Amino acid sequence: MERHECTTWHYYLTEQTFNNIDSDGKPISVTIGIDVEFLDISDLSVLLPVPKANHSNITINHCIMSEDGQSALVFLTDATYSPNEADENGYMAVCRKIPNYEGYICYLYHSTYLKRLG
Repeated sequence: MERHECTTWHYYLTEQTFNNIDSDGKPISVTIGIDVEFLDISDLSVLLPVPKANHSNITINHCIMSEDGQSALVFLTDATYSPNEADENGYMAVCRKIPNYEGYICYLYHSTYLKRLG
């Protein structure tokens, strides 16, 4: 069985501190937080586990809503890291409506193979 790495919300919602040693041998510590923001997808506001800086490189290929409007399945490509392969390297996001809020949150975000037809 193959093991797949998935991005988790913990990575995006916590600050991370990296400790290292600079070129002079002095210890350095860098703390970063990754900026996320809702993305508008087919009249929906969806919070994906993707840095805000990637939004301009994201193309929505297809969005399927559940009958009750509580869930959405989104197929997308993100050309941020491999612009030449964006047509084939895509992602599937399974999203659920946030209670008492107009937005959706992605609870499963997985890489998938997408091929455009035609």
